[in-house]
Amino acid sequence: MASKDVSYKKVRKRSNKLLIIGLILILVIGVVLVGVYEFSRTHFGRTTIQGTDCSWLSVKDAKERLEDSIGTIQISFTLDGKSYTATYGDFGAEVSSEKLEQMLESQNFFGQNDFTLENGISISEEKVKDFLSNIPELQEENVVKPQNAYVKFDGNNFIIEKEVIGNQMDYDKACSIVVEAITGVDENLNIDLTSEMQLPQVLSTDKELIDTCNELNNMLSTVVTIKLMDGSTYTIDKDVMNEWITYDDRNFSFEIEEGVTKFVGEVSKSAEDVTTVQIEGTDVGHVTMPAFEERIPKVLEKEMVDFIVDKLKNGESYTGKPIYDEDPVTENLTSYIEIDITRQRVFMYVDGECIVDTPTVTGNIGAGYYTPTGVFYLNNKVYDTVLRGSNRDGSSYASPVLYWMPFYKGFGLHDANWRDEFGGDIYKHNGSHGCINLPTNAAKTIYDNITYDMPIFIYKS
Repeated sequence: MASKDVSYKKVRKRSNKLLIIGLILILVIGVVLVGVYEFSRTHFGRTTIQGTDCSWLSVKDAKERLEDSIGTIQISFTLDGKSYTATYGDFGAEVSSEKLEQMLESQNFFGQNDFTLENGISISEEKVKDFLSNIPELQEENVVKPQNAYVKFDGNNFIIEKEVIGNQMDYDKACSIVVEAITGVDENLNIDLTSEMQLPQVLSTDKELIDTCNELNNMLSTVVTIKLMDGSTYTIDKDVMNEWITYDDRNFSFEIEEGVTKFVGEVSKSAEDVTTVQIEGTDVGHVTMPAFEERIPKVLEKEMVDFIVDKLKNGESYTGKPIYDEDPVTENLTSYIEIDITRQRVFMYVDGECIVDTPTVTGNIGAGYYTPTGVFYLNNKVYDTVLRGSNRDGSSYASPVLYWMPFYKGFGLHDANWRDEFGGDIYKHNGSHGCINLPTNAAKTIYDNITYDMPIFIYKS
């Protein structure tokens, strides 16, 4: 019995030891596990952040170490082709505690951890603005404001003054770009701020600006010439239009309507005072003769102003008559009679075709008779009649004619079958009493074709 009791006691004593040892181990393991768990919540394990060793550091300590580490890293800036540098420290770069907390929670405590600070950096907007404002080109005394390109008058032509690019910057916008760009650590970060310089809105290459300048210069190169019935001309050209322009270094005023209105007023006044008319004489060029007041048309001034302004603005040169209330007798000549006292010739045109070209005999200037010059119209047509009158010596005459065409007082065209010759110098000593003596065939052709609205031009070439 004694031996059995001893064995039982030994076994029981050994079991108690094992139990105690087990409890101690469990307690130690628990303490270790709790310690590891708690340490892992407040410290990094084997960890590098942005290449900086942060092992066994708390979030607070890691934040300080990282900010010291990145504070000297440089950031490059480009502004209008020039480069500048600053450091993360200059901008008060701060590492986000929240970002570090996220890293801490996601770490593998028993393995190696490598993290970056992407979207984990913030900087001071005020320090960014201070940096930008201290760049020499952006200091107030060195700032050049942008200027738009514009059209100017240089005294002779319209030109485009080029834009000024300047270097003025929108600081708030530039600051926002820098802040948005620096969200992590990049040792090669280069931020181009040139695009944030305030630029002119209108460049010298602007199509609308170029078109405007070209239109103005086309207008200056346009020539408008108004020709009155007497052959006198009135012209608007570059020299005239330059007088309508007032300008300084940047601005100009081109008073087109006012200038044209004044011009048309002068033309209208001159048209009222016309005393002669001019036509293109056959084979002799321009010839002039007296005009009759009742046949001088009136210039329509408003219509004339609108017409000329339109021509100028479209760059269309013009040479011609004014706008009249009715066509002047010298325009659109297709059917008319032309009598040249100097050359002693008569021409008749019908619908642009010359149907009569004949020698004539006009007033006997040697005896004091003359044929009037000017523009006339047929008064009557009489077939087979006798022309009667008195000579200067008081004697009378009676001349039978077949074709009598009076046009002014006692003057007219008629056949003169008593003459064997026409033309030359006959009129100087053996001319008529002032009428237009014609060969019978020529007189008949004229008689058959003349109308009451057909002008008769009589001139001395």
